[in-house]
Amino acid sequence: ESGYMVVFCNSDEKLEKEALYFQMFEDRWVDGIIISGVTGKSREEKEYIQGLHKKGIPAVLIDREIEGYFTNIVMIDNEGAAFKATEYCLDLGHKRIGFISAPLDIKILADRFKGYRKALEEKRIEFDKSLVIEGNQTIQSGREATKQFLNLDAPPTAIFAVNDLMAIGTLKEIQERGLKVPEDISVVGFDDIPLASLVNPALTTIAQPIYEMGREAMSLLVKNIEKKDLTKSKIILDTKLIVRESTAPLKRR
Repeated sequence: ESGYMVVFCNSDEKLEKEALYFQMFEDRWVDGIIISGVTGKSREEKEYIQGLHKKGIPAVLIDREIEGYFTNIVMIDNEGAAFKATEYCLDLGHKRIGFISAPLDIKILADRFKGYRKALEEKRIEFDKSLVIEGNQTIQSGREATKQFLNLDAPPTAIFAVNDLMAIGTLKEIQERGLKVPEDISVVGFDDIPLASLVNPALTTIAQPIYEMGREAMSLLVKNIEKKDLTKSKIILDTKLIVRESTAPLKRR
């Protein structure tokens, strides 16, 4: 709509690959860049953005902010969204809620962990570190984490994964153990990917406003490129808890 050609690059969550893309864009003097950084915590990422700005190349962050550096960003409240998902499970009567995290050096995932813990604290549920297992954002890692949960003397009655792929892995592992979702264990994901509504049972999840995030980020970038608005903006969009068939009130034994 604005007459710009768009180039997409995928860092695969690797800082080295991200660095190569930054260098490529600097060398080719692109008009502007929208960035979803790998960690949001690394010194290198902060220096990359500063280098772009020094060369007059505007940048907008999307989804992931960079600690200690303020520039244009469009994101969600990850802590608040995870709080919402955990609180929902607690309101259903679940007190042992497993949490499948992903590498906590990625800031948005660390924020989701904070939201999980905050919801437990507000309901005065003691934090149990055996109920937190780190995955790597894949279906298989969700399955592996769930195996560990189910082998506990007191397994969780609900499991919240920080993305839908791991939550889908959780569904499959529970079902292969001969248990039922949500009758035996409730499952909640995060993202609302298309597959979330197609699995059986359909997955309860946190929906991110992906389209709106992209549109807002591009709007900010074009304004900066065309010097229409050079003020720095932080736009936080709302998430929504989508309740489907993978969650239910705790079954009283």
